Amino acid sequence: MTTMVRKKKSVTRKVINHDVPKEEEKIASRRAMRLAGKIKETQERLRLKPFWSGGQVRSFDLALVWGLNLYLVWPFFGREAFKTSYSGPIIPFLAKMIGWSGLPLAYAIEIVNIGFFLLFPVAFYLFMRRVSGKDLVALLASLVVSLPISPFAGARIQGMFYSVEGPHMASLALVPLAAYGLLSFLHDGGLRNLVLAAGCSVLVGLISPFGLLTYVIFGAIIAFSEMLLGQGRLKIMRLLMVFLLGAGLSSFWYNPGFFFWMLSGPLGVEPKMMFARLLPVSLFTLPILGVIGYLLFDRKPDLQPLFLGSFLTIGFGMIVLVGKGGMMLAPSRYIPELGIALAFLLSTLGEKLFEQVLKHKDKWRWGRRGGERWLFGSLLGVIILLVVGILKGRSWILSYEPGVLGFWTGVERGEIWLARERFGGGYSVMGYGITGVIGMTLWGLKNKRRPR
Repeated sequence: MTTMVRKKKSVTRKVINHDVPKEEEKIASRRAMRLAGKIKETQERLRLKPFWSGGQVRSFDLALVWGLNLYLVWPFFGREAFKTSYSGPIIPFLAKMIGWSGLPLAYAIEIVNIGFFLLFPVAFYLFMRRVSGKDLVALLASLVVSLPISPFAGARIQGMFYSVEGPHMASLALVPLAAYGLLSFLHDGGLRNLVLAAGCSVLVGLISPFGLLTYVIFGAIIAFSEMLLGQGRLKIMRLLMVFLLGAGLSSFWYNPGFFFWMLSGPLGVEPKMMFARLLPVSLFTLPILGVIGYLLFDRKPDLQPLFLGSFLTIGFGMIVLVGKGGMMLAPSRYIPELGIALAFLLSTLGEKLFEQVLKHKDKWRWGRRGGERWLFGSLLGVIILLVVGILKGRSWILSYEPGVLGFWTGVERGEIWLARERFGGGYSVMGYGITGVIGMTLWGLKNKRRPR
């Protein structure tokens, strides 16, 4: 018994003394060893892996997608922006800042439009990576949505550079980031995710109200998918928190008096027409879709990407089809959103098909004869075809025909902006006060959480 206790003590001493430096070993050398280990770990994280592997966001994929989109819009550098009106201050503000360099305002607005166009594929890639957790889905979706045909990048380019829909198309660049923050906040909570979701939604609304409607549709479907995974009450409360916080932060622009006037006044006619057109179809389809969603996707987190892609496609497809003849829901206005949803759905289905064929490849004769190499070769061929399609398609977008078309001097202010100016005075002070109080509250929470 005594010998066993001695053995245990000796083993304990060895374990305890394992990390104690020897007399001849200096502290500096131990620090160097730890630093070398951290550098090696960082290199492993940053090392590029094949596009079909999991892991961290791949720099090569992002660079490829961004470079292809830059190639598409390169001819638009040095051109004047299509003349349109603005309902929010973000694009004119950024253009005025660029204009301080001496560049004419019309050219500065075009640079801002190009910047938002190039931001979209990066934001969409990050959102798809967050939803699916897979690089292949994110890469395929980003390539599909970059195809220069309608309803993909071709529709966004035509709307942004050849028609009055420039602000609407620009706002789409921030919708994936807002949806990223909303999904993260609904799933995990956290002040950072809340600020990202609410902040990006505010920017979307300050660029274009139509983009804000797109974000609301994204948010509703994302919230439904998260409720199917459990904790429905908590996630509804989090959704309301994001929407209320976003509304409060944007009160300096959409102050309470102006907001209620928009809903009840002439500017509210188009939203009322939208709901009037969608209500009969929604009464029939929403219950059916709700039951299908519950039966097929309840408590199945691995099917969430398929749920989101399917329901977003159905939702925007209904808007495009039902909206024929309506000004707000004209098919040309929301076709880019349908393209985004289709890219989401097609990339998810493509990855699921690839996984299933790879899993059951041994059941077919070709699978026993180097089938895995053939399969990965086919996948690589699809990606190459998408890249070639983007490169070859630039000539198509250049043949598009133009559509119908103090600090803000020279800026064409839209009907919403002009109507807002009638709600100054007390309403304006109230709006700025609401935004200021919410901003200071978030700042205080951030400082409170910071370790001292």
